Amino acid sequence: TLRHPCPSMEVGDVSLVASSGAVLSMSEKAALQSSVPLLKKQYRFGSVKLFGKIKGKSSDYLIAMGEESTGTKKYFFSLDAVTWAQLPELTAEMKALCAKLPAGLPFTGDISHAITLEAPEPAEDEEPSEPPTVTEEVRLAVAVETIEMECALAPTGALISSLADGHLKANPNYKGIDLTAAKSLSSYVFVNCQTPTSVLAGVAPADRLSSLASAESAVPAGSLCTRYDEATGAVQVRSLLWPGHVAFVKPGTPVHGYCYFGNAVKNTDIAFMLP
Repeated sequence: TLRHPCPSMEVGDVSLVASSGAVLSMSEKAALQSSVPLLKKQYRFGSVKLFGKIKGKSSDYLIAMGEESTGTKKYFFSLDAVTWAQLPELTAEMKALCAKLPAGLPFTGDISHAITLEAPEPAEDEEPSEPPTVTEEVRLAVAVETIEMECALAPTGALISSLADGHLKANPNYKGIDLTAAKSLSSYVFVNCQTPTSVLAGVAPADRLSSLASAESAVPAGSLCTRYDEATGAVQVRSLLWPGHVAFVKPGTPVHGYCYFGNAVKNTDIAFMLP
């Protein structure tokens, strides 16, 4: 379970990233306006934001994030923007099984769809075991968490660290950054990535905020790019490593967030695209 602030995206902010391909239909917008507050009330979350949409062959999965007062985050999916179901809590075994699947395997759009893997070779004097299976639900949970861990960005100053336990939360005094700063990667930090030095040294909870890695340190270099959208007045930070992930700020205002609209396929050819 992840513990950090939930800056992803308010449903109303989707227009700020529409030029990047992050689009909701009119019916989805209307349904989300009522279903997201109900999800928040049902689980007593401090906030619920939209993570985005993961595309499948027959249907797409809308993904929402709910954050508890302790900073713990939970993920939900919906096929119709009305009814939400919680994604499973991931185990090391689930992640290991998903890692054995072929890269770039598309989602079907059927949450119960299962893929059967090869059974491990039995040891001597052992009966062959049943081949393991991976459901689309588990694959979806792994994809969402992976993208969140690798891509989540926040502008510098938008987060503060809790003195009690060190978990990050939104800074109520954040007023935004100007346009020049918004166009620079040095003005953003990875919410879930620490600098290599701080990882090796170990970080006290109270120092976690200062240990966050700058977006300038993204690997490979050049995998993030900024773009100013004159139509909306927002600056977008797009990921070339995970095409479809976009962070955004509206300069001069506290509005910021990120989302992912794509097929959950990592761009493994990025080394050939960069100068």
